[in-house]
Amino acid sequence: MQYALIDMGSNSIRLTVYDMDASNFKILFKEKRMAGLTGYVEHGRLTPDGIDCACQCLREFQNTLSVLQIEHLAVFATASLRNISNTAQAVTQIARATGITVSVLTGEEEAACGFCGATCDVAQRTVCSSTWAARAPSWSPLQTARSSRPTACRSGR
Repeated sequence: MQYALIDMGSNSIRLTVYDMDASNFKILFKEKRMAGLTGYVEHGRLTPDGIDCACQCLREFQNTLSVLQIEHLAVFATASLRNISNTAQAVTQIARATGITVSVLTGEEEAACGFCGATCDVAQRTVCSSTWAARAPSWSPLQTARSSRPTACRSGR
């Protein structure tokens, strides 16, 4: 079965598509947008332009996933949304504009996922996937098992 992950980082937003079964996975496709969300933080808040930039990137990825006919999607953010004072507002506005629910990982969850990715093998995949199963319940199989900044993001930054 095919799955997609979108990682909303401070500088880039990355899409990775995987083919997975209970014991193995293969990366099928990767795409990256240099959104530079940290450049849109003012006084500890992500600005409306920053939220629009994130939404534009997510819409582009939605179009890609639609063409590829991939329905299983999990979207997470790290420090890009975790370290701002208007996290809830940004997540809500992104959901309204795109229909995508963004899970904001804690620092500990981010570290655990990074460790699992760096040291990945089949035995660890099951352990690491429990984080995703909890964060993205539609991914039930997980319980067992380059381009420049988009035009919409260039608003004077």
